Amino acid sequence: MRFANRMKTLIQNYANTESTEPLYICESLNDLEGEEANIWTPDGSSAFDAFDTTKPDVFITHFGYLTNDILKYLSQNNNIELLVNVTGATQDVIDQLDDIVDSSGINCPFVFYNSPSAFNTIKQRKTKMINIMLGADIYLSKQSVETPEYKADLAVISNYTVKGRLSDITDGFDVHHFLSTNQELANEVDIVAPTMHLYGLYGKYENILVTQDTQDIPQVLFDSILYGKNVFFLPKYESQKDKMYEVLDSSLKAPLPLIDTDPKEEWEEKALAVKNKVLSSHTCLSRVKRLASKLQNKDLVSKIEKKIKDLQK
Repeated sequence: MRFANRMKTLIQNYANTESTEPLYICESLNDLEGEEANIWTPDGSSAFDAFDTTKPDVFITHFGYLTNDILKYLSQNNNIELLVNVTGATQDVIDQLDDIVDSSGINCPFVFYNSPSAFNTIKQRKTKMINIMLGADIYLSKQSVETPEYKADLAVISNYTVKGRLSDITDGFDVHHFLSTNQELANEVDIVAPTMHLYGLYGKYENILVTQDTQDIPQVLFDSILYGKNVFFLPKYESQKDKMYEVLDSSLKAPLPLIDTDPKEEWEEKALAVKNKVLSSHTCLSRVKRLASKLQNKDLVSKIEKKIKDLQK
């Protein structure tokens, strides 16, 4: 067995304002007995130093962070399995990466993207491609994030300019705030913060509405469900609703309350059912479980399943 004792994983830090994926993969693995994971920030050391120091079995990165040095090292050490997050890549980039892996003899079992498979438009080539959605980061609370003391009725978390657009909803709440992870909206919202810090505000709101102009399921949705109370999702465009709600219901296996149509007395019951589904199937542990399953690491899958059960207690 490839991972008879433990799997050593090196993860390049490709976290951004919208996702803590590399960080929560590392935390999840290190939270399991016998596993070892390290985060590598390129500013701290060279690729060759990072690989020589950690001696990983698996290396995880994002396509935008791949360098010639990384590819050279992996081509000379094909005992290391390369996993690449290709979220945001064009078909040309996928094709180029596929050619490099094939011609260099790099050991790449699969690449993955974060959107639901129903929204993927990129075609697989020789290298297998799977989806691993973003998940709720159960380790965010390990940070020390200072937040002001307040309570409010509604938070609207968006990735686009939303003020005035949802007045028919926001006017129904005495105190509401607009939040975003997008720094470009700093002059248009009340609070801008990266995903890893925004979680500290979720408990201050009785209701949270996540609205996006893109067809995907952002980490802030899963995080707000985990750390918040009543959580809703609303696509920007009416034409997106049917498909988005279909994908959300299929993924969550429980319908989110609908802020614009469901009676308020149903919100809390639906929100609790969704939170339980997130705990069982949509935290970072479940995402690492899927990764381990695709690596055919049965021992790691078993450890994670036990951890997920403990999380639900």
